[in-house]
Amino acid sequence: MRELIEHAKEHNAKYPFAAMVVDEHGHELCRGINRSQDSPVLHGEIEAIQRCVDTHTNEKLQWSRYTLLTTAEPCPMCQGAILWAGIKRVVYGTSIEHLTEKGFGQIQLTSREVNRASDFHKTEIIGGVLEKQTDQLFRQQNTK
Repeated sequence: MRELIEHAKEHNAKYPFAAMVVDEHGHELCRGINRSQDSPVLHGEIEAIQRCVDTHTNEKLQWSRYTLLTTAEPCPMCQGAILWAGIKRVVYGTSIEHLTEKGFGQIQLTSREVNRASDFHKTEIIGGVLEKQTDQLFRQQNTK
């Protein structure tokens, strides 16, 4: 997560939503950064998933063994993509609630609520990892 925080600061400090997919050994497969200025659907999680597909060919990807790390809780669109991919685990820093408090527009459905609504896959969700550091990342953005 520390590496992802630095990546977000370096590559999109204005919208520091970054994500990384790692295998069961913690080896990075791909990463993404928020590029919503280019397309409204290019959130960090979506870009990371797409980069995995572009780099590794979908047939060889073993999504059910992977973890997606992200600086902020996945929005409903991103959590939906995570579920469709069949990713085993999501680890995030800042919550949707905190993002809302800091002025980031959000759809008020948590990743856990989206996860519960799925009848075909469940993702393990771990929130609040390095939350103080990721919260600071989004606070700094809000003051620029």
